[in-house]
Amino acid sequence: MKRFIQILGIALLLTAGLMTGCGGGEPVPVDEALPETAGELPVEELPADEEGDQPLGHRKVRLYFPSASSGKLVSESRDIFDSPSPGDRAKQILSDLLEGPRSRGAMRALPRGVRLRQVYVTDGGVAFADFSADLKLAIGGGSMDEVLTVYSIVNSLALNINEIRKVGILVDGEECETLSGHMDLRRPLPANRRLMR
Repeated sequence: MKRFIQILGIALLLTAGLMTGCGGGEPVPVDEALPETAGELPVEELPADEEGDQPLGHRKVRLYFPSASSGKLVSESRDIFDSPSPGDRAKQILSDLLEGPRSRGAMRALPRGVRLRQVYVTDGGVAFADFSADLKLAIGGGSMDEVLTVYSIVNSLALNINEIRKVGILVDGEECETLSGHMDLRRPLPANRRLMR
């Protein structure tokens, strides 16, 4: 609100100066001196940190992490910004998944050092999550490690974002045939509810 008052004050000073000709000569009509939008800045168009802005909406989602006590996935609740873009929501979910679980009953789904490069969501309901090469290098050797890592990603996206039905995993922008030799990842996968505890 202070900024709005400052802008209004400056506009009034300029108008007064222009009407008196700025110290001599003919007065300049205000309509010709200022652009059409000058002095018409409504309060709601001020930058986001000014007073009076509406808070951004949030949405609750469930992230899926490997259980610390069984070969299943356990869920944890998170809040994300309620963006209209499924790609934006997917990035937020995967970023939270990369941060790891908050409860003792869950383990990291993705090893430390793995980075999310990008997420693409097609009109056909397929999301492609593109990770750094560390994903393949840091995955454990067991088949269950690979299954739980893959479905942590797939379930966290497909069960939270209505626009996503299947998820494909890319590594450094390339198709990933497998992470550690146990799962065929050449085709996008739907969610697997049987792995959920």
